[in-house]
Amino acid sequence: MRNGIKVFIIIAVCVLSALIPGFCGTEPGALIPFEAGRIYEYGTGSGKFGYMDSKGNTVIEPQFTDADGFVGGVAPVEFYGKWGLIDQSGKYILKPKYDKIFYFEDGVACVELNKKYGAIDISGREIIKPEYINYINFEGGMAQICVNGKVGFVDKTGKVAIAPQYDRVLDFYNDIALVTIGSKEKFIDKTGKEVLDPKFGDYGVYFKGFITNDKDDDIITCYNADKTKKYRISRDVTFYEGLASVKDIDSGKFGYINTDGIMVIEPQFAAADNFSEGYAVVKAAFNWKSYIDKSGKGAFGRIILDAEEYADLHSLEDISAFEDPEAFHNGLARVGGDKYIDKEGKVVIQAKGQIKMLTAEYFLDEFRHHSGLMDSSGKYLIEPKYNVLLYRGGDVFEYRIGREYGYMDSRGNILKKFQLVYED
Repeated sequence: MRNGIKVFIIIAVCVLSALIPGFCGTEPGALIPFEAGRIYEYGTGSGKFGYMDSKGNTVIEPQFTDADGFVGGVAPVEFYGKWGLIDQSGKYILKPKYDKIFYFEDGVACVELNKKYGAIDISGREIIKPEYINYINFEGGMAQICVNGKVGFVDKTGKVAIAPQYDRVLDFYNDIALVTIGSKEKFIDKTGKEVLDPKFGDYGVYFKGFITNDKDDDIITCYNADKTKKYRISRDVTFYEGLASVKDIDSGKFGYINTDGIMVIEPQFAAADNFSEGYAVVKAAFNWKSYIDKSGKGAFGRIILDAEEYADLHSLEDISAFEDPEAFHNGLARVGGDKYIDKEGKVVIQAKGQIKMLTAEYFLDEFRHHSGLMDSSGKYLIEPKYNVLLYRGGDVFEYRIGREYGYMDSRGNILKKFQLVYED
């Protein structure tokens, strides 16, 4: 398809989602699943699951062989190999019948039965019969379905909106999807009609301002704002917060283009990550890593781009460089594995060991094979002493220490306590 628009994106057509065992999807304020009477045999638990409130009071007695969190007032539960739905009183609104009910998203959950996939709504009504070989996942109100190696789309009513006919597809976004038949690629709307001038914004690819290179159809040409500089980049670009990291093929350096195809941050970095909350991690001279803002300037000080620039330095105080910096989330970014910085570049949380953000409020510290809990101010709520510490929703954590396990709140108050029992 030379001299035209071509997207160089390969997509798995029938992707099966990884199975996520119990405790997924608990929404704020909902009942929390817990496991009682756990017995380990060859590393496998065989206790019973019930539900408790945030104070540890049992609301639904342990009776299920597995249980997920509540979403929209319902929770998927397993009873000896089959999954159904219960309400917050513990009453079945859908008796166990499926081999698996996956997590709810926007009121719909994928279900599995006899290795085929369908979907139910929050009331337990089956909106898509389990007859497809692919996991059902709605994006933009449409889900892919795969029949005899061809892909189409179904809507949330269960109606086949676009008959399976494509070899590869990309999920809908802003009512547009990329589809492929053989080597021909095109964009379609939700009726299946071809769209000739797609606009994606922060997702996928945007072609306005891009020019096909005649010698290599997988390379596109773009310019800076005043068109005084030309760059050749790969077609495979993805936008985050309106910018996409791209590699200039001729210089080997990375910069950023906007959704109009204009190079707004000149290629100058050895590597460049995606933007998150207004900042991106880049690699400069000597493999030093730091953050830039959307103007391309160092967010927390000067960024050294080459050895000559380094030789001209009179002081290292203003250099911006971090060990293993990661993207910002909830206003904080992990650096060095053991600390978080804020958007002024200041260390606000310093852990004893390796730290991980659980929520905007809670942080897990793993120190010398033991786990503890910190808050967003860097204060220890629970010192690292537990063999296992897992977040279970709300203010509840599952813990294990020696042969004791149970559930506690963020202040270390024990809500439920059990003894591990091992079968001989």
